[in-house]
Amino acid sequence: MTSSAGVWSSIYPFIARVTDEGIATGLAAGNTRFVCRDTITGCRSFPTDIGRVLKAPNVFSTPFICAGTSFTLSPIPFEGPFTHSPNNLIGDTVVENNGIYTFEFSNEASGTFDYFPSGMECPDTIRIIVNQRPNVSFTGSQDICVGQTTTLSPTSGGTWASTNNIVAIV
Repeated sequence: MTSSAGVWSSIYPFIARVTDEGIATGLAAGNTRFVCRDTITGCRSFPTDIGRVLKAPNVFSTPFICAGTSFTLSPIPFEGPFTHSPNNLIGDTVVENNGIYTFEFSNEASGTFDYFPSGMECPDTIRIIVNQRPNVSFTGSQDICVGQTTTLSPTSGGTWASTNNIVAIV
């Protein structure tokens, strides 16, 4: 029987649902079977082999990491080794020390790094978005007298702070 000649149903519709076109969608972890009823004769098929729906992966996200910094997970909900996607991103290293994983990013790193533990069918994911640091410079004089001002670049799109408010306030 073809899927166009019948109405599909799931033995456990809370595990998976199926369209009349035979497209099954997993809803919860577990096992189910599917049957098809012929719309002309009313006869039902024997159930399919068992279909497994695996648990949905978790995505652990830390959205704003700056290039040149690191991010540590402990305890980590799953173990490496890790592969990441897309694999054309550069500048990352994963260091493991007694179950503590540190994701290190060079100054050249940029983009969204999705890390997947190897060997899992529906892997949990660690998503780390690495942003480039702003390029900053003096557009005015680097040397100023007390009470004078100078200009820094960029002039918009961020917040400036002084590393020593006793000497200068931005």
